[in-house]
Amino acid sequence: LEARTRALGLAESTRDELARIFATMSDGLYHLDKDWRYTRVNRAAEEMFNVKEADLLGRSMWDVYPDLYGTRLYTTFQQAMETGAHDTLENHYAPIDRTHLVRLFPGTD
Repeated sequence: LEARTRALGLAESTRDELARIFATMSDGLYHLDKDWRYTRVNRAAEEMFNVKEADLLGRSMWDVYPDLYGTRLYTTFQQAMETGAHDTLENHYAPIDRTHLVRLFPGTD
């Protein structure tokens, strides 16, 4: 029981540390689940896209940004999700007149 308690404590502290790193990174980062719903958005991404994490969590990326449907970005995201392959592309998003380097790292979740 004591070993299990220690292991759970270590897992929790590791999770908290990873969440802190994610939140404070200077690159804009967000995580989408397999249904394209936002599960995390860091501060840099909030500032980059002028959004709040609370307004995105649980919502589909394609519902939030329907104008991306059918674009090169959309196709690249779909392919990365289907193949599990990492990809990188440069994308200009006209509504905020910004170009971003987008790096995709599909996970298993």
